[in-house]
Amino acid sequence: MGPRFKDCYIYLGPSIGPESFEVDVELGKRFELAWRDMTDRDVSDVVNYPGDTLDKAYINLWNFIGEGSRCKWRSQRTSRLVVPIV
Repeated sequence: MGPRFKDCYIYLGPSIGPESFEVDVELGKRFELAWRDMTDRDVSDVVNYPGDTLDKAYINLWNFIGEGSRCKWRSQRTSRLVVPIV
């Protein structure tokens, strides 16, 4: 059965800074898709690509986790109810 929803809590601790979490472009695109599923805010609020290279992206985990913890969202691709916690 698992835990009851009312007995669950989210604890957010320190995380890597907004311009420090460097990932490859493929993972950056996955963050973009998840971001678009959960908010209408601009994707640049969570993913930035440096102008000097095309092989990396920077993820703003603070914005991503903050937005994800405020809302439950239904994935447009899977129709499952998801709460994105990184």
